Order: sequence, then C-alpha cells, then structure tokens
Amino acid sequence: MATTHKISSTDLIMANLSWNGRTMASIAKSDFTSIDDVVRLITTMAGKCVGLAKLTIRNKTQGWAINMGISTASSMSIKNLTKPMLPQKGTQLSIPF
Repeated sequence: MATTHKISSTDLIMANLSWNGRTMASIAKSDFTSIDDVVRLITTMAGKCVGLAKLTIRNKTQGWAINMGISTASSMSIKNLTKPMLPQKGTQLSIPF
C-alpha cells in the first residue's frame, strides 16, 4: 500500500488530514524522506482530534496520490497503518477508507 510510494527530499508533497468532514491540517512542502515523516508532521499539526480521519498525500513532483484512513486516537506510524486490523473481543472492526 503506502510503502510502494517513494519520496525524495526534493519532491513537493501536499497532504491534507480531514476529520468529521473538516480539514484539520494541510501542508505543501519539500524535505520529506518518507511517508512516515509526512504522517508524523500532519498528525502533530492536527492536534488532538480523536477518531477516524482521512489522510490524502500527493507527490506533485512524481505525480501520484494516496488516500488512507488513520486512527488519531493512538500513536501514528506507517507500520501500524499497513497491519491488518482484527477486532478485539468486545470491540468493533475498524475499516480504513
């Protein structure tokens, strides 16, 4: 999924994090070396919104874009986003969009 997209430090990255239909953070800059760097910065910028959020990352230089659902209630890591999400006993299954 997200790990197939490469980022160079000179690429122009545009990212948007929306929660409940509202934009919580938006960036357009270079100097990223990985998608994890983008996720870390934009979730820090968004503050303490809790729940499921939609993250869109676009690499304008290379011409690709990805959309992913992320949980803003726990620590963010691209490694956590690619693991299968199995429901725990007494909880509801969360499916990213």
